[in-house]
Amino acid sequence: MTVLVAATSPDGRFLGVARALSEDALSDLMDELHRRDRGYLEIHHKGAEWPMLAVGHAGNRAVLHLFDSPGSVSLLQGA
Repeated sequence: MTVLVAATSPDGRFLGVARALSEDALSDLMDELHRRDRGYLEIHHKGAEWPMLAVGHAGNRAVLHLFDSPGSVSLLQGA
């Protein structure tokens, strides 16, 4: 499956522009953000008006937003 992903980091390493990534490339990107100890990414389905998942993390803490629709979001915060 290919998804659209936009990622950013405090050091400006990643552009916040969505691009198509395979599952393997998404996994590599998440690993790179983890190595940098912080970052944010949004995962979109092609043509969707909102992200299906937003992940922000710093150190060993993370916040995940799962968007079911424009008016429905689930929040998971963990350490």
